[in-house]
Amino acid sequence: MVSVACALLAACQGSAVPVSDVASEQSASAEACAVYMIISGETLDRRRMAAYSEALLASGLYPTVGGRYVNQARPFSVIEGTPPADYVTLVVRFPDEHALTEFWYSQTYQQEILPLRIDPPAANFTVTAHRSHEFDADTSRCD
Repeated sequence: MVSVACALLAACQGSAVPVSDVASEQSASAEACAVYMIISGETLDRRRMAAYSEALLASGLYPTVGGRYVNQARPFSVIEGTPPADYVTLVVRFPDEHALTEFWYSQTYQQEILPLRIDPPAANFTVTAHRSHEFDADTSRCD
């Protein structure tokens, strides 16, 4: 059975600012900081998302680059607001920016896995990259 976390990742949109552009603006010392890829939005086609997720899991890409899921995609409780029924948020931790870039722009992901969910879109998601809180922008290092 495909986990909800895997299914959420299927919704990643490639239209955000490329991770490579973000990474190139930072110093080499920032590469040692953990980074988080956050995927959030609404699933449009669960069947296609499941196929995408199965392919991603079978590829072994996350373990290869040191990536791991931080949370379950669906909330166990809604504290404020009313999200759509198929709204999910998934956080994936990578050891550094290089690992995230290696995952996202890998030939396996771009040519074999990503096409499984993009035409037509299987989800309406936003994908962003965030540095760990320990990163100090003034010193360009992790604390």
